[in-house]
Amino acid sequence: MSLLCMRGPPDPRSALFRGRGLRHIAAHGWTTPDGTRTRIHLLQFDTGLVAGEVQQEEFAGYDHAPRTLRGAPSTELDGQFPDSWQPPDVTHYAYGEPRPYGAEQVRQAYLLAGDVIGLVVQSRKGGARAASFQQTVALQEELLG
Repeated sequence: MSLLCMRGPPDPRSALFRGRGLRHIAAHGWTTPDGTRTRIHLLQFDTGLVAGEVQQEEFAGYDHAPRTLRGAPSTELDGQFPDSWQPPDVTHYAYGEPRPYGAEQVRQAYLLAGDVIGLVVQSRKGGARAASFQQTVALQEELLG
């Protein structure tokens, strides 16, 4: 039996990027001693124009994230998220999981910087701290900006 047959059907999410000029994907994650789990995903496209289109069509929502993440069946726009320190060439959309949340609270931010779309996800049992999440997003924005 070939490896292709054992793999099963293709993931339908891959169709999101087919023909959109996705060039590179990178991801990194870590867990801090207090149990906060952080994951950062970066998608690089051929051009900033394409990245902007994908961001607007797939990842930007007015009052909630258009796509749910595992562990966060619903989200709402984080109105407390500060914009004052946002680098001029980076756009972010931050969302949090409203109460009552499950075993962990999940916070997420979608970033757009040139030809790169970033996703920062933080989760923690008992609630993901806003300050920690905001600092992580700010540092990632500085790196991308």
